[in-house]
Amino acid sequence: YGNPRDLHRLIRRQRQMCIRDSVIAVFKPNETINEKDTVTINSVDYMVISIASIGLKGTTIYKRCILKKRE
Repeated sequence: YGNPRDLHRLIRRQRQMCIRDSVIAVFKPNETINEKDTVTINSVDYMVISIASIGLKGTTIYKRCILKKRE
């Protein structure tokens, strides 16, 4: 049924392409943002793929979001 390494390479290549085609944006902690929201930057629409709250000792300093260009 094929070499499992070939499947690993395919998945890795897809992940690398996804990362290459994405944008990372930083938002203030009080800004409301959710996954699948549309964010416009420089007149280009992006969809929020993931959100990570970054902070210390339970305090959110900022939200880091990965965005994908909407087509």
